[in-house]
Amino acid sequence: RQMCIRDREVQNTDIIRSVFRKWEEGKGSPFDLLAEDALWTIEGRSLVAGTYERAGFVRQVIQPFNARMRTPLRPTVRSLYADGSTVVA
Repeated sequence: RQMCIRDREVQNTDIIRSVFRKWEEGKGSPFDLLAEDALWTIEGRSLVAGTYERAGFVRQVIQPFNARMRTPLRPTVRSLYADGSTVVA
């Protein structure tokens, strides 16, 4: 059976809600939503400027950044909105 748009919106919203809940609990990150081969580019001339695959980006940019934080970043999701395959938190 082909999934209707509303069913897809509910499924995608559930995925986003789950990942953000894990992040809030300190057990995950929003980068868990990215494909393994997703590319992340930081433009400019900073020490971390360049293009990274997900694992390298997390290891070389996010983990060092988070290590300098007094307390970890944790989201508070107030609402989720879905429109087709797009979910906004």
